[in-house]
Amino acid sequence: MSHLFIEATFENAKHFSRAARFRQKNHHEFEAHLELPDSNGLATFTLRKENLAPLGLRAYHQWTLRFKVMGNSGPFIWPFRWLRVCGFKLHQNAETALANGYQCWSESPMLDKTQVLKPESFPEREVFGDSGIYSYSGIAGHFHSWSFTFTTLEGTAHNAFYGALDEDLFSTVFEMDLTDQTLDIGLECEGADYSRIRTPQDSGEENILLGAWMMADPQNTFLPPLSAAQALWMKLIRNFERTARKQTHEEFTAQIKPVTGYTSWYNRYNNISEENLLADLGGIQPATGYGIFQIDDGYQAAVGDWLKFSPQFPNGLKSIFEKAKAKGLERGIWCAPFIALEHSALVKAHPEWVLKDKTGQPVVCGNHPLWGGLFFALDTENAELRKHLSEVFRTYFQEWGCSFLKADFLYASARIPAGTLTRAQRAARAHQFLYDECRKHRAKLLSCGATLSSAYGRCHYSRIGPDVCETWENSEMGAESSREKVSTRATLINTMTRSGLNGNCFGNDPDVVILRDSNQQLTREQRNLLATLNSRLGSLVFCSDPVQDFSDWQRNEFKLIDENLSASKQLTLAAVCGRSDPSGVMYQVVLKNSEAADGVQLQVNLNEKSVQGLPPQSLISRNIVRQ
Repeated sequence: MSHLFIEATFENAKHFSRAARFRQKNHHEFEAHLELPDSNGLATFTLRKENLAPLGLRAYHQWTLRFKVMGNSGPFIWPFRWLRVCGFKLHQNAETALANGYQCWSESPMLDKTQVLKPESFPEREVFGDSGIYSYSGIAGHFHSWSFTFTTLEGTAHNAFYGALDEDLFSTVFEMDLTDQTLDIGLECEGADYSRIRTPQDSGEENILLGAWMMADPQNTFLPPLSAAQALWMKLIRNFERTARKQTHEEFTAQIKPVTGYTSWYNRYNNISEENLLADLGGIQPATGYGIFQIDDGYQAAVGDWLKFSPQFPNGLKSIFEKAKAKGLERGIWCAPFIALEHSALVKAHPEWVLKDKTGQPVVCGNHPLWGGLFFALDTENAELRKHLSEVFRTYFQEWGCSFLKADFLYASARIPAGTLTRAQRAARAHQFLYDECRKHRAKLLSCGATLSSAYGRCHYSRIGPDVCETWENSEMGAESSREKVSTRATLINTMTRSGLNGNCFGNDPDVVILRDSNQQLTREQRNLLATLNSRLGSLVFCSDPVQDFSDWQRNEFKLIDENLSASKQLTLAAVCGRSDPSGVMYQVVLKNSEAADGVQLQVNLNEKSVQGLPPQSLISRNIVRQ
């Protein structure tokens, strides 16, 4: 008898959740029947298990969930808000588990059974993450993880990996209970339209694929390196894509190159001008090692009005980019294409481009203190908006000479389900639109503020954590429990726990390094830790410091960044482990060479106290010697 069951939560609030047990049909298939409300028929769910050993990955299985409805005489109305397949087992030796956040900024720690995962605590940042989408349990040892997760196996440097394969339709949440080693899988499917969820893989009108997952065998004691699991995971994702990526995996990964660059944000923020940007550009010499010169927020008249300049740029940006090109630099520009300020010219001229909720009100996506007002989500399915954005990108790339786009606040495309599309469908389609636009102009795309699953294979680089701060923690933006705030500590956690995405899903952008002495409060040890982890585990390392003012220590640190980026291409990720101590979680990252016989082990303490003899907020790198 199977211990698996399906649980459905319905769109109509008057209906309670209903559940049905899966019964085993044969060695590979399980089936469950669930009566639907309002005489909508009888739903049959089929769960299928396949071994991934033939694809070269032992100890892993692929699971798929299909659905059909019987006994329905009229048009079928999609009734589900959430679907959960419950009763799976985590690996028997799970010690800690990754709680992967909703989008790229969300803090994503590894936690043990004594810890509680807390929701966003800063009201103005609730719209950034999964507040209002997912209900946190508030129970120690009960965690949820969006898109993928992995556990640390007790007493080893090994991980058991679990990843969603089909998120162009519904987002997946892995729900873990470390107290009894159980795993449930949730599908967030609010707003779906039955006529728009079919794929070419669906066999017959009534048999529809709802989700697919790759999961570790809970009993198998042999588990391959994390990099091997995540590499196959990304290849399998392409087998299930519903919004075509239009590239093979090999074509995509060949474009991901390690690179360093200058960005204006993390020193000048939006207080930029033609004068101070030219001063920073003037300090960049060929020997510096920069590959990109990226102008961030502050050049535009308002967020949303991307082709109108602020008074600080009377001559526009073209001449600045020409000077950057003369130095051999790629030219980058920032924009937030899927949002606009409430008082922007775009919103005033085209209110129909603003995404509306069910009551007809604009969907608010935040209130940035440096922008001076609310900003709204734009309707990324609106054809006229897409035409307008195409013209913006054409201007950037064809007229201004840009070759690199940092697209920010992309979570706005998936803030609500709308237009008979789920959040996941909207996010995937919007991200693919951006990627297609950049590729059309032979430009690179850096994704930021996006739901991660929409970015896999749809951008050259992606941010994987929150903004770095000039301090270890930003006390002005909520308590430490905040998952969406600016935080150097939190971004370093994500740099480690999301390091397996690098080179598989995109090139990781772990955010900037801060080396300067002025206008920041990080210690030299904290700055070294930031530079070391970013360059060891990422592909894109930005810096906003005026390099002409660097001391010998800073120049040496920057040289090591370049060396680490080059060396990292020779290593693969074997494991990311989190282990609890009374003072906090200690992280261990194991990198090995292609023969998997030697490499590097990084021991990282991000706590305020010493842990196992390692000083607070520091790192030890140990060579793994061939035996």
